[in-house]
Amino acid sequence: MKNFCPTKTFLSFLKEKLETFSKENGTNTVNDHIKKIQKFSSLITKIRDKIS
Repeated sequence: MKNFCPTKTFLSFLKEKLETFSKENGTNTVNDHIKKIQKFSSLITKIRDKIS
């Protein structure tokens, strides 16, 4: 595995699940959650590259 960035399929799955969750809570933060996941995965990839 070259990096830990989420695939488009995984992001679609998350968006679907988070939209359901957002509707239940009355908030719309799906894109914020996805952006946080992408930033985190990018950070993990950078750390792994530094260690390797």
